[in-house]
Amino acid sequence: MPLKEVEIHPYLQLQSNSKSFSSNLINKMIVGTFPIYCIADSNPVEEEGIELRQNYLEKARFKFFYGSRLNSFWNYLASCFKNNIPNDEFEAIEYLNRNNIFITDVYSKIIREKYSSSDKDLKNPEYNLSLITWIKNMKNLDHIIFTSVLAKRMFCKIIDLNFSNIKTEDIIIYNKRYNTSILPSPGGNGRSIRHFFNSYPLVREEIELKNAKLPYANIYRNRIYSEVLKS
Repeated sequence: MPLKEVEIHPYLQLQSNSKSFSSNLINKMIVGTFPIYCIADSNPVEEEGIELRQNYLEKARFKFFYGSRLNSFWNYLASCFKNNIPNDEFEAIEYLNRNNIFITDVYSKIIREKYSSSDKDLKNPEYNLSLITWIKNMKNLDHIIFTSVLAKRMFCKIIDLNFSNIKTEDIIIYNKRYNTSILPSPGGNGRSIRHFFNSYPLVREEIELKNAKLPYANIYRNRIYSEVLKS
């Protein structure tokens, strides 16, 4: 494990520093936790870490939020907005700006166990306090979307709100009302989506696939992401 190897989030300012970014146009914010090891930033202390960083394209499409090949986040956005999947971080940023979406994470630094991509293995986090500034400055922001329950929990801690595991609800932040949604992780397995069925019920096609014990989780996630992002 990368013992006491402090990882820094390298992408928190990347979108806001892009030429086409305008905070006044943003109406949706997507909030996650932290990038996978091979595309985060640190000084590896073990040979395994050095190899993971050098060969990052084996596990990642590009160096940006949700860059892992094991999640389908950018596939879902491409499907929602009828566009191609971004080929690199620059296309991803332009894609977000064009659709008035801001993307960020709750952690700015972490120590990770076992090079794991699981949220439960992210230890000793430092919080991304710039979230407070963005919430205050994005005047047209009205929908905050979390890609995990933990992301919402930590967001509430940063903003100093009481946490609720309700998947869709309105909350008041600094005297303004926001719609919030918790979505299934774009990289989880079929079991992980079951907690969302009450809030986002299965439709007929998904029920038929599930009953036939055929893959349905990706179809379900794709539909839910599209519905929430278009709302």
